[in-house]
Amino acid sequence: MIKSAWKFFKWICSVVVLIAIIAFLFASCDKDDKNTDTIKEETKTESTEAYTFDVQSLIGKTVSEARKAFADSETHGYTYTFLYDGVDLGFDEPTDFDDYYIIESVSGSGKKYDLNIVDKEMNEKEAEQEALNEKLNEKLDEIDALTAVKEYGEQNYSDFKMSLLNQIDGLEQYAKDENTWSIKSKCTVDGVECWLFAEVTGTTANPEVSYFEVHK
Repeated sequence: MIKSAWKFFKWICSVVVLIAIIAFLFASCDKDDKNTDTIKEETKTESTEAYTFDVQSLIGKTVSEARKAFADSETHGYTYTFLYDGVDLGFDEPTDFDDYYIIESVSGSGKKYDLNIVDKEMNEKEAEQEALNEKLNEKLDEIDALTAVKEYGEQNYSDFKMSLLNQIDGLEQYAKDENTWSIKSKCTVDGVECWLFAEVTGTTANPEVSYFEVHK
């Protein structure tokens, strides 16, 4: 009887120990799973927070080049809209015109941006003209060229008036070539508003009006 009771007691102890071991193993596995999930979540959060994209780097790129450049950022929630003169062109998907436009400027914040585009060929011509203007300006200052035209008009007309600050009145001045300023401006002759067309060569120290014509 005593032996039977002892065997039963040992069996009970074994079962209790086994149950304790199993419970411990389950608890360890559950803890490891929770730790793994926590680590994954923290890694995901850190990855999302750490990602940044230099949107300004898109300036100067064609639309097709820009699409490739910002493709990865779109998977991080960045969105882009292509605007031409403030109008949404609907370039959400690649088009046959992507290589004809370039990004001139970028506006927006956070992850939402407007990409302002311009005609590539026109932009290149404007850049070339600006470079030519700057080069000529070093040789013959644009203000001195305008002054020479004004003085020329005053010398050849009894009542000639022209403002050197009349950009709002339609003044157009650009380098025709490396040596010549081409000028179009409003003026008044004998009290009548006219348009004058002139060209100036020479240097800042000695500007020369090579062409001068007034249209009433």
